[in-house]
Amino acid sequence: IGYGTMRLLALIISSSLGSIDPVVRLDTPRGPVFMPQVALGTWELSAEDARATVRDGIAAGFTHVDCAWDYFNQKAVGDALRAHGGARGDVFVTTKVPGCNASTPKACYDQTAARVEEDLS
Repeated sequence: IGYGTMRLLALIISSSLGSIDPVVRLDTPRGPVFMPQVALGTWELSAEDARATVRDGIAAGFTHVDCAWDYFNQKAVGDALRAHGGARGDVFVTTKVPGCNASTPKACYDQTAARVEEDLS
């Protein structure tokens, strides 16, 4: 998808939100943050397509990217985020917790967070 198409999709999505707030407030230990409710999806994209889509999506104004380890392109998403040159804190990244071999939910969270950080670093 080229820049023009991505921009058009972003405009269509944002106009279809109507009266829905485009962000959700998340209370964190460091204070509130406001995450966009519309994310750029990367499901079923090859690594090459994910890299290009995230690059073009950020250029078009997306500040929230959805990925997952099970999509097998999370490393490419990380590559595109690093290449965009902005601050890492400018873009939200959501992922999913895959079936993991940890014995507790906390251990599964820690394992997933480490994997995401490795992919995005």
